[in-house]
Amino acid sequence: MRLLVTTLLLIVIRLNVSAQQFQFKTSKVYCVLNFLETATQQPRTSLPLYEFINAKTSGDADFKAICKEFKSIQLHPNYHFDGYPANRLHDYNIFNLIVSASVNSADNAEFKEKILGYLPNTELIKLLAVMQKAEV
Repeated sequence: MRLLVTTLLLIVIRLNVSAQQFQFKTSKVYCVLNFLETATQQPRTSLPLYEFINAKTSGDADFKAICKEFKSIQLHPNYHFDGYPANRLHDYNIFNLIVSASVNSADNAEFKEKILGYLPNTELIKLLAVMQKAEV
């Protein structure tokens, strides 16, 4: 009997702990970044979402200007480091770090602090300005 109670108690504790390990959080900064990526048909974006955005903004000249500005920003600079073994990933894309920072940022100010130094200053200023325009 004691073994049965102990086993059940351990199962309940295990289920309770595993249920608390997952948290869902929505990042407004990432949503804006992903929205702009999708609106400009960047790789790895959703075609149905692009079609929806395009249908809703087809006559909006201001939005087209925002998209044109976003496309002009160099978000995918690659850096190659020599000396790594051939089977190890040695090309690094800054965009992955930008996405990670956007997911973990509560607002644009925090995002700016996190990506400072990832992009040249001119590109960083353009990115933040375009995201601010798109958010409004």
